[in-house]
Parts: sequence; structure tokens; C-alpha cells
Amino acid sequence: MLPDFLTRYDYVLRRLGLFDYEIKVYMTLLSSGPMNYRVLVQESGVPTGRIYQVLSTLESKGFIEVYNDKTKRFKAAEPKIAFRRRLRQIEDDYLELENKTKEALQELQIEYSQKHDAIQGIVNEIRVGDNSFARVIKESLLKAEDEALVSSGEYITQLHLEEVMRDLTSKGVRVRALYAHTRASKAMSNGLPNTLLSLGINTRILESVTSK
Repeated sequence: MLPDFLTRYDYVLRRLGLFDYEIKVYMTLLSSGPMNYRVLVQESGVPTGRIYQVLSTLESKGFIEVYNDKTKRFKAAEPKIAFRRRLRQIEDDYLELENKTKEALQELQIEYSQKHDAIQGIVNEIRVGDNSFARVIKESLLKAEDEALVSSGEYITQLHLEEVMRDLTSKGVRVRALYAHTRASKAMSNGLPNTLLSLGINTRILESVTSK
């Protein structure tokens, strides 16, 4: 196989997740046709001790096909099929990683806030109302046995904590709320102080508080 033919598609194949030996094996099979592993070792230059691992990985990525006649032989998958198959795998892997990243980010951000006193940073980084974030806040509040203090009233509305507070008061937990009566909270609260008072919550209203 000519060196320029081997390297011409190197960039694309690497972006599709193939490594050096995998590229050599696939391009060898593509240009020379089906062969057994002994001939493939000679033609591709991949060491005998690595050839089966490389072939197994290429098969899982959809770039080669394995069949038996008298001996086991390996064949390059048709490029349009192999590329499409691999792109679908990458897309599926990305979606899975995206979901796991969101879960990890939410949990790690909350863990960070506990050590760095950056609860406001959590609200900025995690969308308020996000199910995981809201769940953690609600679960933390519901652990209260005697008393619970909630501050920053606008998030009470955004995270829909009224029902949680109702549950706490029905259990006899004393709930106190520190409500910041700022311009932003006025726009977002929709009469929140009255709601808190109707639940029997000891509510303290401040005209201004620091951003923290």
C-alpha cells in the first residue's frame, strides 16, 4: 500500500475514533481485499501480538467484517456503511455522555457549594427549576425534624417549595422564611409573603439584602 494512500484519509479516520494500528489494518483490507491474520500482519505492519485486539476493536466499531471459509478471514466494511455506522455510534455515545455530564455537573456543583459557600453560583450554573437541583433542595428540607430556615424568597417560587413547606408544617416542623423584598423578587414572587403567611410560616421581610 502506498504511504500517501494510507495517510490521505488519516484525519477523517482519526476523527471517527480510529487509532494508528486500526487505520493501517482497515486501509490495508480496503486496498488489498480480504485476508487472514497472518497475511494481514505482513501487509499492514501491525505486530502479531496486537493484531487480534486491533481486529476486535475494528469489528466493534463497524469497520471490518469477519467470515470463515477454510480459515478465518477479515474484510473491510464498505466505506459508506462503515462511516454511517460509526457516526451513529458516536452520536449515541455523545448523547449518553451529555446526560451523564448533566447529572455529574449538578451533583458536583452542589458539593462545591457546600465547601466554598457559593450557593448563588449553583443557581447561576444550574437552571433554576431543574428537576435534579430542585429534588436535592426539597430532600434537604424534608429532613428537618424541628426547624427549617429558608432564605431568598424568589427561589421558593421558582423551585415550587410551597408544597414542601406545607408538608413540614403539617409534621410540626417550625419553618421560618427570610424574604428579600427586592425589585427582582417583586416581579417574580406574585404575592409570595402572603402565601408563606397563609401556610403559618414565620416570615421576615427585608427591604434589601446583599447579593449573597
